[in-house]
Amino acid sequence: MGIKQWVAGEELTASDLNGRFRDNISLEAGENITAGQPVVIGDDTSTAEQIAQDTTDTGHVLDDDDIDLVSQSFTTSADTDQITAIQQRLSKGGTLGGMNLTVKIYLADGSDEPTGAVLASKQVVLGASQAEAWITFTLATALDVLASTKYVYTVEIDSHTGADNLSIKYESGSSLYAGGLSKHSTDTGSSWASLNYDLTFRVDMLQDITASGKVYLSNATLDNALANNFIGFADETITSGNSGLIKLSGYDDNQTGLTVGSMYYLSDTLGTIADSAGSESRRVGIAISATKILLRPELTV
Repeated sequence: MGIKQWVAGEELTASDLNGRFRDNISLEAGENITAGQPVVIGDDTSTAEQIAQDTTDTGHVLDDDDIDLVSQSFTTSADTDQITAIQQRLSKGGTLGGMNLTVKIYLADGSDEPTGAVLASKQVVLGASQAEAWITFTLATALDVLASTKYVYTVEIDSHTGADNLSIKYESGSSLYAGGLSKHSTDTGSSWASLNYDLTFRVDMLQDITASGKVYLSNATLDNALANNFIGFADETITSGNSGLIKLSGYDDNQTGLTVGSMYYLSDTLGTIADSAGSESRRVGIAISATKILLRPELTV
């Protein structure tokens, strides 16, 4: 086969390029993808995320003779994969001895109360006196959880001396955290009453960005797999869990509004490209018409 030559200024047609530059492969989509969107290949990347209600202005005394359980519900994000720790702001008074304190995690029912079996638990031992601080209950094994699902954790005293007390910190003005609320029980969890505020708490989680071998929409906001693993453009619309064709090389003709001759980059908007770089500069190609982009990726990180 002879080498095709083009005269300067000659328009490149689909027949000129087809078969010389195009290379498609069928891959499974990890989310819904529309034809023409830039995609990355998954590599089991996870990143940390956190639910945080850091405001505090007072404390609630928790002991065996008064409120013996307190709880806080929370809602995982659409991408949450695991819970690794619960952080609770608290202080401990008294000087007679230590205190065993346990956090337990459950699914939440429709009333934001614990339901079913304990999913995970962690005990810490406080000293004779504990100044106000964040106490971290790190799970021995990260807890696999469902995305966009409400869970609840409880704080309970396993043992303590009668002169000691535990002050669980909270904000008293209103419920600042929209994804859950705090409750208390005086009968070891048989019944619960709302406290009308949120505890001062944090939930440390891992967000599963990508599953290995699946394709996802690109995003240049952060230096992670969504920016670094660009492989091409979707050649067709693909529903999450189904397989479809991805263009790995050549040109993509599912674009609109491109400026001929301009370089294009992954943008900070999920699954889009732009003629200027996003927060992380990842070049993907050059426009050869208003609807076609020739893949010329440069993904140096």
